[in-house]
Amino acid sequence: MLVVESNVLTAYAPLLSPYRPDYLRRILRQAEAAPRPADGPADSESRDFIGRQHFSKGEVAHFGLCGEQAADVAIEAYQRAIEIGLSEPLYQAEAHHRLGLAYRDKGLLPQAVAAMEASLTIRPAIPDVVNHLGKVYALMGDKARATDAFQTAIGLKPNYANAHFNLAEIIEGTQPRRALTAYENYLAYTEDTPGEKARIEKAEKRIEALRKAAK
Repeated sequence: MLVVESNVLTAYAPLLSPYRPDYLRRILRQAEAAPRPADGPADSESRDFIGRQHFSKGEVAHFGLCGEQAADVAIEAYQRAIEIGLSEPLYQAEAHHRLGLAYRDKGLLPQAVAAMEASLTIRPAIPDVVNHLGKVYALMGDKARATDAFQTAIGLKPNYANAHFNLAEIIEGTQPRRALTAYENYLAYTEDTPGEKARIEKAEKRIEALRKAAK
């Protein structure tokens, strides 16, 4: 059974498409005798199909769609998808992006940076990737690069609530007034978004504390 979350980029649908030549050959008699590759994918379409299979395996492991999350399995699956090749730039970039997230979850931060930068090379200016890259820089203690990344993500998507929150956290110690504005922006763009309760509460407390300190 394939489990798909609406917020997860999925490669499942193309895997199940009835329009794939593999399936059509079983329907069209004149194509039944078509030669099949003996030792793996021989054409780009078949390689892409297998690449998507590995990408899907990575998604299941990374997000724990069929059980517990498994970063090691996800890393291996995304790497295989990248090695085999994916035809669409969207999936090429997301395979690197997801690989970077899996590396981050394993605490392999330099590898996470390299993977996310590779994703941005394929599809530049993607706010989510830039924001996640900023989070990795923050985990590495590189506040300058983290700040730049969060600012870039906000520039690409001004109503990007999470990037505003991340920016506020990283600059609060050195730029409290600007952090206050960033926290306020976060609340304005988040409102009652499901799953954001904890951060909303934290932002409200930090706003109160920063306002008191400014008096």
